[in-house]
Amino acid sequence: MDDKVVIKNYTVDKVVGQVFPSLANAVVYKIEGVRDAAADRLDKLLGNVYEIPPNEDTRQPIVFELGDVAPQVVSGDLPRTLYGTPIMMPVSFGGKKYNVFAPDGSLKSVDYKTYQLPATTFCEFSRDKRIAETPINGGVGSIRELYGFSDWEITIRGLLITETKQSGMMACDVFPEDEIRNLQAWENIAASVDVSGLMFNILKIRSIDIKKITIGVIEDAPNVIPFQISAASAQAQELYVKTNKLFKRK
Repeated sequence: MDDKVVIKNYTVDKVVGQVFPSLANAVVYKIEGVRDAAADRLDKLLGNVYEIPPNEDTRQPIVFELGDVAPQVVSGDLPRTLYGTPIMMPVSFGGKKYNVFAPDGSLKSVDYKTYQLPATTFCEFSRDKRIAETPINGGVGSIRELYGFSDWEITIRGLLITETKQSGMMACDVFPEDEIRNLQAWENIAASVDVSGLMFNILKIRSIDIKKITIGVIEDAPNVIPFQISAASAQAQELYVKTNKLFKRK
């Protein structure tokens, strides 16, 4: 059985569950009615295709049925996939001039264009509180002092797939070499990267430091490349230096 046939047998749940076990039971795959756009896009690429009527008004609000949870209505001017389905929570890196290391170790300025991460991207956020605990001698418990908050630790996961159209359907029979190079180019930046997205905006994260990038493979699906980015929120700190004025004695 050739690779293309094997790839066509994959479903969204199986691919994501195999690559990212922690996301296998995410609520996105339990949505009834209209499916999440990222999962929908991946379904098309992997062969579980259904046609979208050409006269469908993609500007209409989308209703998500979440079982016992109140239906969620999403509307507005959302980015679209190749097939016109909306990307519900897009994430993008901001384009501007960034410093990168040249082969000789020096820094050079390179102009980057805004890069939208794949629609199959998932983001997770966590942050610790810096708390000092002092045990109470001869007593029970401890005294806790809150000193501040750590940076947000961010994990970005997704799948790199080359989008092509064959006979009106999307296929994944092309290795995503360009997509890998584009993603790796952002990891080369020697500075904080501007970022935007719904959750990033809610958490007031304007830029991130990319600490690590991991690119893997999926068994029997060589043209679907999983990636994971480990990053931390970056926030400009303003330091005020107080100086003592010296007065001469009269």
